[in-house]
Amino acid sequence: MSTSDGYRAFGMMPASQVHASCELRWWMEGTTVPEGLAFPYRLLMEVGFSGEDTLRLLLPDKVVEIVGEQLDPLRQGFMRQRVTVVQQWTPLVWRAKPTGETIVGRITVAR
Repeated sequence: MSTSDGYRAFGMMPASQVHASCELRWWMEGTTVPEGLAFPYRLLMEVGFSGEDTLRLLLPDKVVEIVGEQLDPLRQGFMRQRVTVVQQWTPLVWRAKPTGETIVGRITVAR
């Protein structure tokens, strides 16, 4: 999802389409090596939120916490099952941190 013009926190399907799964990406500490997981939307039981900076995805065997800035568009995308990929921002991959946009600062998986 890295684009020539910089970081994008998430990718979405067009408004008329629903996607079957979503991939979450974060980076191994201090590296540019991605880690992640993908889950089918049929297993997404709940999307919780605290303000616009924390989302919690409840899956049958884990809770995924996404912390960042301006996450409301991402929450809405999850609720409509249109988000195909979410990625954490890191200065090791993208030099400039975007301003005024959705930024994923941390993805944590609790099993």
